Amino acid sequence: MPKVQSKTRGQFDKVDESGTKVRCKLCSAVLTTGGGTSNMLSHLKRKHSEIVSTQTNSSISSGDNNDSVSTIEQSLSPNFKEIDEALTLMLATDFQPFSMVDDKGFRNFVRHINPNYRIPEKRTIRYELMPKLFNELKAKLKRILSDIDNLSLTTDVWTSNSMESYITITVHFFYRDDLKSCVLTTTLLTESHTADHLKDVVHQIFTEWEIRDKVICITTDNGANIVKMVRLLGLRSMPCFAHTLNLVVEYSLKVPGLIDLIEKCKKIVKYFKKSNIATLTLRKEQKERNPNVEPLQLIQEVRTRWNSVYYMIKRILKLIDSITAAQRKLPQAPDIISPEEENILKDVVILLDIFEQATEMISGDQYPTSSLIIPIIYGLFDNIQSLGPRVSITVGTIFLQTLKENMNNHLLDYESRTVCRISTILHPVFRNSFRHLNNKLAAKEAVKAEINNIIRVRNLPQVTDIDTLSIASTSDTGRPDLLGFLKKNLNNGGITAATAINLIKMYTETQFPHNSHNWDDVVQFWKFNKHLEPLDEIAFKYLAVPATSVRSERVFSTTGHILNDRRNMLRHDAIDMLCFLNQNQNLLSL
Repeated sequence: MPKVQSKTRGQFDKVDESGTKVRCKLCSAVLTTGGGTSNMLSHLKRKHSEIVSTQTNSSISSGDNNDSVSTIEQSLSPNFKEIDEALTLMLATDFQPFSMVDDKGFRNFVRHINPNYRIPEKRTIRYELMPKLFNELKAKLKRILSDIDNLSLTTDVWTSNSMESYITITVHFFYRDDLKSCVLTTTLLTESHTADHLKDVVHQIFTEWEIRDKVICITTDNGANIVKMVRLLGLRSMPCFAHTLNLVVEYSLKVPGLIDLIEKCKKIVKYFKKSNIATLTLRKEQKERNPNVEPLQLIQEVRTRWNSVYYMIKRILKLIDSITAAQRKLPQAPDIISPEEENILKDVVILLDIFEQATEMISGDQYPTSSLIIPIIYGLFDNIQSLGPRVSITVGTIFLQTLKENMNNHLLDYESRTVCRISTILHPVFRNSFRHLNNKLAAKEAVKAEINNIIRVRNLPQVTDIDTLSIASTSDTGRPDLLGFLKKNLNNGGITAATAINLIKMYTETQFPHNSHNWDDVVQFWKFNKHLEPLDEIAFKYLAVPATSVRSERVFSTTGHILNDRRNMLRHDAIDMLCFLNQNQNLLSL
């Protein structure tokens, strides 16, 4: 027994001099040894399996008790290096300041978990641990990008609370059949935001990451300097579709009779948010009407926040009875919304709801979005037309007409963009969702050009002619049936030549691999139909282009958590590391 006790000294204490009873240091359980180690080993395996390695379990099952005891001692010794890395990543994940490691409560918490763990100093985390983790993750992303042929980017320029300007660039690509979105960098801008300066900064970033020849498109906002920067770089640009939708709504809300009503709503919200008595009164009115429902707060319109007017009006309409009752009890309250004004607001919400849906759908980054632009434009025009009879107030009718005009002025250009056309026609769900046949034919010609380019680069037989696309089936309403191709019979027997003629024809006749209406199942379609190569290559090239610059703007929002009162003097290199680690944690699992 002395030999066994010597090897288990780190995990068990003797209870009696005979050594027949021992106490587990991890949970204080008292065990009877019976002259051997089986009880101790069984206890560790059952009660503390999370810290017993696979090697330990293997040794235990093999019956080699002496070796397993030694292995247990090793496995129960914490890997403090891994704990240091986990702590560093936690600070980036949860936007915690480096000084958190000095907080009394945090240190006490860690001491209870493992009194032997020595928390690294904040300077060690800042200047050693975090740069090391950052460089490792950055090197991993570089290795991944080195194997990718086509990359799409988004970019945004923003200003921190300390009035320093940064440019964020994100990269988008398909990797192992999944759409990936990663942050490349958040770089300090040291000069004025001219197109020339931005071009030089972005070119330097391209050089560092070795991706210049792989970038096929950059999605940006509509800022003139950003648009010019992309042109100076000689790259294709995609105006942020969500930003354009927001501009359409913003311009349309400025119609006479409506702009004053929106200001009235803003005053009401401001009043209830500024007055404690008004807030309590509104809560009381809500409780009287719905005692089992938690009272809601009003939402203020924020010019820089998309669709915030829609959210403000929708919440006011939801609480209109409680608001009106509260206003009547408060002598200093703003004017009450009249029944006629309420009807105007209802018309506005009906019309803005489809723009909210469009913005939400187009702002995702886990599925292709460039293929959604043309179908969404189709849906917006179709819904605006059908919603006309539901708008009963004159102001609402004027607002609807203004929406149509602004949609024509700002949205139709997207239908002529090559990226939108190719990504739409090579998306099996949306390939028939063009509003006009000539746009569909132009999309087919663009795909033909891409195929011929691949043939030329790879020295394959050249194409000399091409068929016309068959016109999509339509529903009884005359609107294209987006899923009509699912009803067609697969009829591509005997077509084997890898030409643009056959490929496009085979694609238009190929059914979806299953009867799913999920428009984000595009990857499964191309995995299932490898016989359509290289159409799948072209599809993934353009489907990876993001329709919005939302991904970059989310990094800007992230810094609102990073640059807080506890660390408002953070250096720009630390901001870059924190944003990179926070946004790219998914790389750890690749």
